[in-house]
Amino acid sequence: MIFGYVRTSTTDQKSSLAEQERKLREAGATEVFIEERSGKSVANRPQLQAMLSKLREGDQVVSTKLDRISRSVRDFLAVLNEIQERGATLSCTDQHLETETPAGKLMINMLASFAEFERDMIRERVQAGVDKAKRDGKKLGRPRVDHSNNPKAKALRTLIDQGTTMSEAARSIGVSRMTAYRWIDHGRR
Repeated sequence: MIFGYVRTSTTDQKSSLAEQERKLREAGATEVFIEERSGKSVANRPQLQAMLSKLREGDQVVSTKLDRISRSVRDFLAVLNEIQERGATLSCTDQHLETETPAGKLMINMLASFAEFERDMIRERVQAGVDKAKRDGKKLGRPRVDHSNNPKAKALRTLIDQGTTMSEAARSIGVSRMTAYRWIDHGRR
């Protein structure tokens, strides 16, 4: 049996999912497992785990690229080891790689290392950008919203001042308790 594994990091990449699935079906995959999650951790991907649990002797796992399986060498090698322990093989359509040959095994390990390197470089660049923004005095995160003119916030303040509990006041004006606390907290600043 040929199992396909498709992954994207965000739900915004629907066309990428469809394209990956098309390629894997062309490669003979009869069952395709689709995941819309980060490749950072193998443990938090139920579709990958479901596929691995179905593998039997002689099966093949097909993916378009190695980084669809994992973005860390350690996790990739753990997945590859599980695939091989079950008597199955792995191949990548876009990179023309297979685990059946020594050269294929070497290339797969090298590409897994490059995928992890790429992920680490992205993380480093993002952190450098955040650090620079902080040094430049830029405020990060969502901007604070001024609720001073919000009629619901005024009604909430009035109810609280009259001794109503936060839960009751929030419920009566139709907002969550957390929103009510946030509005009251912002009003104190």
